[in-house]
Amino acid sequence: MIMGSGPGILNRKRSYGADVNAVIQRFWEIAIRRAGPQDLPASRTLLTAVLGMHWLIGIALAGFSLPGDKALASALIGTLLTVGLVHIGLAIAGLGRRLLQTLTAMAGCEALLGLIALPITAWFHAGTNQAVPELLFLGIIIWSIAVTAHIARHALNTTPLMAAVVAVLYFIFSLSIAGLIGPAIGRT
Repeated sequence: MIMGSGPGILNRKRSYGADVNAVIQRFWEIAIRRAGPQDLPASRTLLTAVLGMHWLIGIALAGFSLPGDKALASALIGTLLTVGLVHIGLAIAGLGRRLLQTLTAMAGCEALLGLIALPITAWFHAGTNQAVPELLFLGIIIWSIAVTAHIARHALNTTPLMAAVVAVLYFIFSLSIAGLIGPAIGRT
């Protein structure tokens, strides 16, 4: 299955604001499993913008626990990790032609979930009643794994079970790399 171009998104006859709203709406639809990566346009421009947003939201989240330069580095590593893992996964499956839409979907949904996590992160770092934000973080982690599985199912054209395995491995690998790199960033 070759992924489509996403009806109505980035239509040149519509205004820029309408296009942005349509893209955000599509990421939300992917996050709640009503659309897939194939419903996004295969656009390098959109991918570049989404990766930029992914990095900026990563900076904001990392800024709660790291100083500015280290937050920048940590977020950049997180964005590059997403790019690398999606690229490698699709290449191994022989589905490299799906990279633009799959990576746009992954980075866009991760950015969307990161936006949702921002106030929870602020609440957690405020130091009052950390049990509630911790539970909310757990919910976001589970949601993130479910979204990754949903995107993987469409991008890899695989079963829901195999997609869930891919999503859990993606999460574990990302966490492992962050665990290895994070302390190094904190020391520099």
